[in-house]
Amino acid sequence: MPLPVRVIAPSRLAALRERAGLSKAELARRVGVSTRMVFFYEKGRHTPTPQRLQKMAAALHCDVEELTGVRRGEEGLVDLRFAAGLTLDQAVELLRRTRVGRDLCLSAPRLSALEQGRPVLGRNWRDRDVVGRLPTALAKIYGVPVRMVVDAWMRTRAGAEIPIHSR
Repeated sequence: MPLPVRVIAPSRLAALRERAGLSKAELARRVGVSTRMVFFYEKGRHTPTPQRLQKMAAALHCDVEELTGVRRGEEGLVDLRFAAGLTLDQAVELLRRTRVGRDLCLSAPRLSALEQGRPVLGRNWRDRDVVGRLPTALAKIYGVPVRMVVDAWMRTRAGAEIPIHSR
């Protein structure tokens, strides 16, 4: 499984933990990790999974955006997935249940390439009409408006064609 590509700001994590009045051990207990792992998060040596990032934000009484430093309106595609608390594999599993996911033969490497702005190769990925249906499916599984996905898509894939499904 690919490693998470969304990172937290280590100094921000330590400051938020202290503001919440939590020890590393207490935060670790609430997140479901070891105290050592919290130490690694605060030093920037490890990145929490999307689920742990969600738990961490809840324990610290803040938004995921506060931990990552990504503000609303500046998200990329990976930020939307992480904010939804989904791993790459979970997102692919949900998308493969949709027609567009099956039409694009969606896989973890393909979704990862999409999120990182790299070319996505494979059946139907050059078909504007098929790819244009993907933002709607992403919006549904991420629980955000389609416009937010399209904006994140444009930030992530600068210069690429805007994925609009013609009806």
